[in-house]
Amino acid sequence: MNSRTAKRYNTCSIVTAAAPQRMKGLHDRAPVILPTTALDVWLDRTVSDYDQLMHLLEPYPEDDMEWYEVNPMVGNVRNDVPECVLPLA
Repeated sequence: MNSRTAKRYNTCSIVTAAAPQRMKGLHDRAPVILPTTALDVWLDRTVSDYDQLMHLLEPYPEDDMEWYEVNPMVGNVRNDVPECVLPLA
């Protein structure tokens, strides 16, 4: 396929790791959140060292997290409203 006939797809993936201890009561996995200092390496297509990339996939530090209960409506993908991220009163 050449560049004139190639189709471009905009996609994304959510990479997960073991949940931090504090969150294990909610779920056993949590999304990996890369620090801004790791973005250049993660997005660099010339990096072929698998271990260097895997080292970046660490759970986000528990002490830097803030979490709270939200409305169950967040579980429906059709709900794209601010109430999905507001703390449940």
